[in-house]
Amino acid sequence: MKRKNEKVQWISPREAIQNAVVSLDRPEIKNFPNSIRKPLVGKPFTPFFVKYLHNKSAYFLVPWKHNEKVAFIIQINARTGQFAGITFFEKMQRDPIIPEASASNCATAAYPTENFVSKGLVWKPCRESTTPLRPFYLFESENLSIFVDMNCKIFTFLTPLGKGG
Repeated sequence: MKRKNEKVQWISPREAIQNAVVSLDRPEIKNFPNSIRKPLVGKPFTPFFVKYLHNKSAYFLVPWKHNEKVAFIIQINARTGQFAGITFFEKMQRDPIIPEASASNCATAAYPTENFVSKGLVWKPCRESTTPLRPFYLFESENLSIFVDMNCKIFTFLTPLGKGG
């Protein structure tokens, strides 16, 4: 089942979770040393849908939780459903992606006169975030667009990466 968004067909969050689980059988993941690869206890949680700003694609971040903490995140291509990457955390974390309501509160606190509408999670390579695991919430008003990162830091623009990163 695919959902339609701007003439692009995306896989469903459920399919993202299913594909994330299947990706754990990939040889490059199974062969990680145990010191890097956490024991596969826990389960996948609600995926986060992230739109790329630099092209018309998107991806899901599927957190794998155990005891309410995230052990790793699997990235799944939202168009094809293919595995796109995995990041294991040295120490399990609380949610690395803040709730949209928290990001909205930060936006409203910084710009109390603006009437922001959330456009969801977005990402592009930039100086403010060089990894797709650190997306931004995009909020727009009639006068302003802002990006809120996972630490509630606010940016009015994202700085392109220069030569050499």
